[in-house]
Amino acid sequence: MEHIWKEVDTGEIHIRDSWQLELKSDYLPLLNLKKNVHTQELFFFIPNALLISNQTYNKQNFYDDQTTLIRLKTPKFTLEELNHPYNVDSPLSKIRTMQSLEPTTDNLPLVIQEYKLLSNIMRSALRDQTADLMQEIQKFSHAKLNLSVLNEKITQFSRDLHALRLSFWEFQRIYEIKWKKTGLAEQINYVDDFISHAINNYLTELLQAIRRTKTDQMQHADQVISKILVEEKQRRLNKYQEKDDHLDSPLQEETILYKEGLLNKFVLDALLLGINRSSLDYRLRDISGGISAAVAMLLYLLLFVWQGQVFINNSEPFILFTVVIYVLKDRLKEGLRGVFYTQAYRWFSDYKTQIFSPIKKKSIGKMDETFALISSHSLQKEISEIRNSDFHEIMPDFHRPESIIYYKQLIQLFRPKLIEETNSRSQGLHIIFRLELHRILQKASDAYEEYRTINPETNEVVVKRLPKIYHLNIIMRSTYPKDDLTKQVDIRNFRVIVDKNGIKRIETLSH
Repeated sequence: MEHIWKEVDTGEIHIRDSWQLELKSDYLPLLNLKKNVHTQELFFFIPNALLISNQTYNKQNFYDDQTTLIRLKTPKFTLEELNHPYNVDSPLSKIRTMQSLEPTTDNLPLVIQEYKLLSNIMRSALRDQTADLMQEIQKFSHAKLNLSVLNEKITQFSRDLHALRLSFWEFQRIYEIKWKKTGLAEQINYVDDFISHAINNYLTELLQAIRRTKTDQMQHADQVISKILVEEKQRRLNKYQEKDDHLDSPLQEETILYKEGLLNKFVLDALLLGINRSSLDYRLRDISGGISAAVAMLLYLLLFVWQGQVFINNSEPFILFTVVIYVLKDRLKEGLRGVFYTQAYRWFSDYKTQIFSPIKKKSIGKMDETFALISSHSLQKEISEIRNSDFHEIMPDFHRPESIIYYKQLIQLFRPKLIEETNSRSQGLHIIFRLELHRILQKASDAYEEYRTINPETNEVVVKRLPKIYHLNIIMRSTYPKDDLTKQVDIRNFRVIVDKNGIKRIETLSH
């Protein structure tokens, strides 16, 4: 159940794997603003024991460890809305309308796009409705209430899913006949497989939640969900004449998740956006080098002219001082370049990313990214107070020495273009930020250390292996426009507990 919440929740930092943090954010532009600006800032507070500094962890290290994925936000539909014949925005309705199209190479991408979009929306609908039902199961079972209403909701959910599958297979047969020579049939098959795997993944979790209630009141719900799962599995087995995925060889075990991964990539193509990312180094290398060289050369000429008035030309002091000011000019140029890059985050972003629509490749927004290692003295008062107010229940008055990583995303969305280029169905962006912590934890001590103490009853020395952990605290500040065009600021506070072997857990803190 936990991984479903991770998929549903946006604005929460989750564990992606033993070494990676993941943050999913949705950016929805306002109707009355042509240009919407959203800002997300992350402050990472890292214990000094991990030895993070400009020398050990620089800007390039961070961007090597970081991944940002940008795509369209999946449009929201319920299973019933997807299958409604008068819902013109539903991909299934558009697939129904496209039956009249001629099977040409120009029309083929349009049909495939709708099928891929349908599969993405179906997965989201399955995930959201399953999560809602599981939440209700928890609530009802804890309160020991009558579950007949919940049984009916699960039954209706299964009816909607079955009706949607019947519609899908009906159109699939029509397209397979009419578009036989275009290769469309194979691609619709991939979409069908993707949907089948999504049904298996989410409904098995729902079935487990039902069975955990251990009550006869949920027997009917158990039966209807079990029936769907068995039918889907039997279809897959008959379709490909595969062996049962109870798996009797390591090779078969590898195949299942590998195929799911390929299917995910295939259908996600409908939501992916074109991007063009350029770095500060490429944009400002010549400018910063030119400014540094100009300032250094100006100082050199001033000193050279001055020494010509003080020393005799070509004398030993004149030559010696000329060498000294030349070295000074050279060192000053390199020093100014270093200062420029250190402080550049205050005025310039490290990366600029232009975001383009998936089909027409027109600009629908842009994103600026900024990284810096900063001191606690440069923290804004608001962030500093939150950090200082919640160190921990262990030695709360001791403010630990820390290194602070600052990362900022500034996203601009051009709403008219976004709606125009996505047929008004995907009206926002979904951005996934991931950070690999392996490099940050390189200097961590062993995950366990021996601890000796005395047993007061036996007077024997007891040796224990205790976990050695570190706290990585993260403050996230999000700024975005409200409907009345004022700015809304939301601040979240997280603590990541890590050791030498990676991430142990994440705690959400109050502030």
